Amino acid sequence: MPGFNSIDGLASGLSTTEIIDTIMQYERQPAALLEEQQAQKQTVVSALQALQAKFIGLNSAISPLTFEKTFDQSAVQVSDDSYLTATANGRVGKGSFSFQVLDVAQNHQIASQGFSSNDSAVFGTGTISIQVGTNNVREVTIDTESNSLSGIKDAINAAHVGVTASLVNDGTDSNAYRMILTSDSTGTSNSISFNANLTGGTENFNFTTATFDNPEALSLHDNSTSAITLGTTASFSGNENKTYSFTVSSAGAQTVGSDVITLDWSDGTNSGQVVVTQADAEVFLAGEGSEGLSLMFSAGELNEGDTFQINTFAPLLQKATDAKIAFGGSTNGSPITISSSTNTFKDVIENVDLTVKKKTAVGESVQINTDIDVTGIRSKVESFIKSYNDVVQFIDAQNTYTEGKDAPPLFGDTTVWSITNSMRRNIGSVVEGIDSKYNQLYAVGIRTKADGTLGIVDSSRFEDALRDSLDDVIALFTSTGKSTNSGIEYLSSNEETKDDYEFN
Repeated sequence: MPGFNSIDGLASGLSTTEIIDTIMQYERQPAALLEEQQAQKQTVVSALQALQAKFIGLNSAISPLTFEKTFDQSAVQVSDDSYLTATANGRVGKGSFSFQVLDVAQNHQIASQGFSSNDSAVFGTGTISIQVGTNNVREVTIDTESNSLSGIKDAINAAHVGVTASLVNDGTDSNAYRMILTSDSTGTSNSISFNANLTGGTENFNFTTATFDNPEALSLHDNSTSAITLGTTASFSGNENKTYSFTVSSAGAQTVGSDVITLDWSDGTNSGQVVVTQADAEVFLAGEGSEGLSLMFSAGELNEGDTFQINTFAPLLQKATDAKIAFGGSTNGSPITISSSTNTFKDVIENVDLTVKKKTAVGESVQINTDIDVTGIRSKVESFIKSYNDVVQFIDAQNTYTEGKDAPPLFGDTTVWSITNSMRRNIGSVVEGIDSKYNQLYAVGIRTKADGTLGIVDSSRFEDALRDSLDDVIALFTSTGKSTNSGIEYLSSNEETKDDYEFN
């Protein structure tokens, strides 16, 4: 059954719905026309926004090329960076250089004699004086709260006097705790001087005397009763920390004072024998490595295979040294020797910092090659070219009509066409103010190709320009300025910048 709103055919038999629809379609024609125009305008707006995005990308690619530092990229290669590294800090030229690392810079490091404990050892109170090189003497106050070995270590570190204090346990049976002082800076000019002005304690420091530690038993037979001590005149004449090991080689049980007892000894490098014929008599080591060591054996028994050791103590753990390099050929010339208190050498090669790591073997050298970073600069220029081509290709697509298809939104747009002509004109123009042959992109190998896009067509010309006339290439891309006063430096400019300025 028809609804109330459907009156087709009622009384007159007319199709009123069709009549009304026809009238409404006629009345909406202006609105439909506006909607169609709006859609067309929106398509144009979208196309312009897309073009704007292309120009933003082009601007981002151009921006780095407006700064001189973009072109001051350097390529530095080291033949073996386990010996030294090289870092450019500015523009470098093309070159090849040979270096030998003769020495590396080290911190001065000294150790004290051993103490029985890091906490219970009691020192006096007063001051400790520390001097690094020729710097002023610095004093560290030691009171009853800080007069243990660990307390003095903490007091030195808290005073920031140019050295770092630390404690080590050398593993010996007695007096195993030593204080280590390390200069905070490398180089021969940063050696440590230490003087303790402490009174009232039972302990004190010795950072200067080399000594033998007391003998330590490693493996003794249960029946071995002879006491082993240092000889009364034992005095360490060496300068390296090492360990002497001793083994009774005479067969069976031996009685000190009545038997002739032979012991084998070694310091890890040298070796020999000592013979004991009397009790409580000094026995001296002889030959290479002996370095003033003597022993005494009390009356008693020793057995075959008994072993003991004696450690040496040399307070100089590490000598303060300067870094040294030889610049130049090592076989057919006379190299220049250069020293540095640190392991870094600045501007031995102009605008290149060298950091040495370890010494080269005699006759060996490290090769360093420097050049302008053509690849890096080219990458920046090609980024600009790509963005430029994106703009050109987008505009060309907008001005290309394909039969049977709708014209692109910006087809025939005079503003866009004007922009295209302006871009291409500027790309091919000569830059005023550059007094050299490199005054336009064409001169450095950058040209417009047959399809209207830009490219580095002549790579050799581009690279030659960078190496031979980098300043002219920089002027081609950037706004440049010069100052007659070293206190004023040109940074940048814009369209409102004048040609000349005078400052007072």
